[in-house]
Amino acid sequence: MAETPHWLQNDAGSPKSQSHKAWEDPVTTAQNKLDGVWDEDNQSFAGGEGRFSRFVGAGNEAQEEYLVTRGFTCLHLASAALMYASAIVGFMTAPGFSEFFITLYASLFATILAAFELSQIYELALLELEMRANFGFLYNHTYKGVFIVFIAFVNLGLSSNAPTLMLSTTFVVLVDGVGLIAAAARKPEWFPTDEGAPPPAPVPQEAV
Repeated sequence: MAETPHWLQNDAGSPKSQSHKAWEDPVTTAQNKLDGVWDEDNQSFAGGEGRFSRFVGAGNEAQEEYLVTRGFTCLHLASAALMYASAIVGFMTAPGFSEFFITLYASLFATILAAFELSQIYELALLELEMRANFGFLYNHTYKGVFIVFIAFVNLGLSSNAPTLMLSTTFVVLVDGVGLIAAAARKPEWFPTDEGAPPPAPVPQEAV
């Protein structure tokens, strides 16, 4: 009988059960990392391994920290979505040569910001490796805030055929960047600089 590969074994060496929902559904697995880890003995989630496990059962200040940091994550994703919308409108209005490249850069910056936030939410190892290698400054929240302020002004160069969308996007992204800089300066312990080593590459699946 073929030996069970190590990526299908738990800490005790026995095969992992693939019937559990947290194993089958990657979205559920990602949420479990936020809430804690599955305890087979007690049939419940217990903190300890998740990126945000320190918030489980914590006091009011820690819960406030969680709400603020997760709120900024949602704001970053909203900013990226608005930038995408502005870029799409810009492409649809037959931009000139210079406006075309500005629209292209706005789309690129929105992709970088969205990819970074998704790599933090879902702990996508390969994506995080690429982000650390090429955009390591985003792991410093002050630098990330400056980057967001920069791309806010990039939106001012988009097509003027949709001025309301352009100005609204610029305002939201600017508030996002300035707010992050201010929050990181006010509560630096809530926004630590992640200077750790990059996560290990995923272990390739072995033949059973």
